[in-house]
Amino acid sequence: MILAAVVALIVGALLLGEMDQAFARRVVIVAGSIVSVAAIAVPAFAARVEPLDRRALRGYGLRPWRVSITLVLISFAGPALLFIVPLAFLPLLVWSDSVPASRIIGVGVLLALQLVVSWRLGRAIGSVLNPRPRVRVIVRLLLVAAAVAAAAFLALTLLPRAITRVPAAQFDWALRMLAQAGEQGYGAIVDTLAVTPLGALWAATIPAQLGIPSVWARALPIGVVTLVVLGVVWHLVVRAAFRSTWRTQAVRRRGVPGWFRGFPATPIGAVTARSLTYWVRDPRYRTVLVFLPLIPIVTLLAFWVSGMPLQWGVLIPLPLMLLLVGWSTLHNDVAYDSTAVWTLLAAQLRGRADRIGRAVPVLVIGAVLLAVGTPLTAWAFGDADVMPIVLGVGVATLFGAVGISSAESARSPYPAPRPGDAAFQQPELIGSTGALAQVGSLLLSILTAVPAIVVAVPWLLGMPGSWNWASLAVGAVVGVAVLALGIRVGGRAFDQAGPELLAFTMRN
Repeated sequence: MILAAVVALIVGALLLGEMDQAFARRVVIVAGSIVSVAAIAVPAFAARVEPLDRRALRGYGLRPWRVSITLVLISFAGPALLFIVPLAFLPLLVWSDSVPASRIIGVGVLLALQLVVSWRLGRAIGSVLNPRPRVRVIVRLLLVAAAVAAAAFLALTLLPRAITRVPAAQFDWALRMLAQAGEQGYGAIVDTLAVTPLGALWAATIPAQLGIPSVWARALPIGVVTLVVLGVVWHLVVRAAFRSTWRTQAVRRRGVPGWFRGFPATPIGAVTARSLTYWVRDPRYRTVLVFLPLIPIVTLLAFWVSGMPLQWGVLIPLPLMLLLVGWSTLHNDVAYDSTAVWTLLAAQLRGRADRIGRAVPVLVIGAVLLAVGTPLTAWAFGDADVMPIVLGVGVATLFGAVGISSAESARSPYPAPRPGDAAFQQPELIGSTGALAQVGSLLLSILTAVPAIVVAVPWLLGMPGSWNWASLAVGAVVGVAVLALGIRVGGRAFDQAGPELLAFTMRN
């Protein structure tokens, strides 16, 4: 699979050399940054043991700095010769007619060293994390999410050119608008990526006249500093392996099932592990994750059908997804527990620990959505300066929904589907308490994002000033305040109404 990816990149570089240089510049920076991430992520995903253990060389009287350099050089005789070295010199195929070969070769040597050192660090990370089953699962889930995000990012880079090369009769105005937005708004994101450790050396191979001069001038120094930092980290890893160790008696926890094995034996850790367990197993919670990809499709389709500008429509899906994650199940999670609430009461668990533990999985899912959705929303909008607004509104929506739901679920539970039932199988509600609890918690969750939206309006209307950054600050302050207050109120309600909550779950 890795060899196929390398061959595909080589073919793509050959084709890219025949296209216009502005488009090739964007692809080189984005694809190169993805390669830089993959150089450390792939071995961290796959490696379980080091083929040449650094500690095994300790008894030969070698100095750590010599071992660290030797291990890097030896790596060029292995898989790096097939996979990493060809990738480092791909810019030579793209810029052969516009950049001196000596410059690309010089930067290519630095790129090869950076990728090899990253690969060695990735193997070291994988050899430590992967032997632990629970940690291995978490690492692989994170890497799969990163791979999906990287593929989407690369696809968005190629999409505008793919659309513009097709006859206009085969695509409507909506796709043309998407292509135009990508051509105009993607440049700022690419320029930012060019001065990060991931894309700096790749940007240093690009002709100076294609990019912002300040960006191009900073790219090579940033890349060199990145390589030095990676080398120092690798040397510290080797040096740590040469230190004497004393065998300590490991504390083993026997009979600890599932997620509980990977969290500390504290009240918050126990509730967090319990929450992750039912997020993975319970269909009532998994349904929320199934609906998340449908929200952007339905929202943009509604804007397209109504004839409203898609540039404004792209700002809507991310807050809706965060609202769904933060509110949908958490606002009635006590009722979702059914009779299992008695285990919390029998353990004399404090309400604050219960509220925090239940919120952790929701906050983790929301953080992933924010990390992936914020740059994608800014790209689709066509202006990177909208990112603070998107992030501010998103943080306020997520934290506000979690805070309001944490308070309401302990104060006003209502009958919910039983464990194992389908998500849409609702019990009969007597009276209007359940409807009022649903509507009230939902409206309050939405209201927490209103201050950030109001502050962002002047920027959206084109008024001067740093209103976008003010929106981020207001959204963060309001979101954190509502989250802290909701956990406090919900924890106190859980402590005071424990017997009543148990009686409610027994009846329903």
